[in-house]
Amino acid sequence: MFRIHSFEDFCLWMYVMIDDWYQQRQAGSKRPGPEPSSCSDSELLTMVLVGECSGWQQESELFSHWKERGDLFPELPCLNRFNRRRRELVEDLQGLHQFMLRQMRWAEERLVILDSVPIAVVSYAHAAHASSDWRVHQASYGYSHTKRLPFYGYYLHLLMTVNGVLLDWSLTSASTSDVAAGEDLLCHTPISLTQRLILADKGYPSRALRRTIQRERQAYLLVLPKRGMRAAARLPVAIRRRFSSLRQRIETVNSQLAQQLGVEQTSAHSFEGFCARLRAKLTAHVCCVYANWCLGVPVDDALQIKHLVFAG
Repeated sequence: MFRIHSFEDFCLWMYVMIDDWYQQRQAGSKRPGPEPSSCSDSELLTMVLVGECSGWQQESELFSHWKERGDLFPELPCLNRFNRRRRELVEDLQGLHQFMLRQMRWAEERLVILDSVPIAVVSYAHAAHASSDWRVHQASYGYSHTKRLPFYGYYLHLLMTVNGVLLDWSLTSASTSDVAAGEDLLCHTPISLTQRLILADKGYPSRALRRTIQRERQAYLLVLPKRGMRAAARLPVAIRRRFSSLRQRIETVNSQLAQQLGVEQTSAHSFEGFCARLRAKLTAHVCCVYANWCLGVPVDDALQIKHLVFAG
């Protein structure tokens, strides 16, 4: 079985996985537009996703690193062309994500979790003078309960398995209620929710939402109480411990997204660029979990992903 022992191994695995999927996807249909004169689409997607896993936050930083690694990808387009192509290929990342979910048994876990992450697009102090592009795309003022700070931007709502596989996500204005955002995500996700138990943060549940999800998706919504909540104190000790372990798993995923993948630091100047970077970061996390599945890693270690890109 193939093993990942170095950064080069990780790049090779990522490229082969993406290119196999891409060639199957393109079979029988001609790529629109002229063929790229430099690197292939598979190579460019590999560079984008590996770069996100490596924490290369600035586009110029990412391009500079790959320029130094001509042994891996010798034919790079210019920086402007690189950025244009990565935006043109953003929809392909969604197809890649769905492909990986279809392969992973971990994605079929009955227990799933619904949670949210605040994402600031500009600093709070400069929000009043931010580009109008953010306001056009419904960026707004919100409050982060985890950091206990106001912010200007969006909320990222995540649907994941208890093993940490990101199934789907949606982006809403920071002022949108969790209940409205949760209903929109759960009612419209292409992921099958039939007979699944959805454990949600305390901001999501409402009787109307529970009834809607049960009626339209044949799924069950349950609040996941936090430590210190009165509802948590009334639960049996065994259930409280189980909920505590699930809460730890959520915090692990959120920490990886924030620290390794820089979800809170997209460095984007426009909403289009922001969405492209965000999609790449989230898909990169799925790629790492998928790599562990392909390598036969035990399910309890599914979220041990840092060693993949920083091996050797």
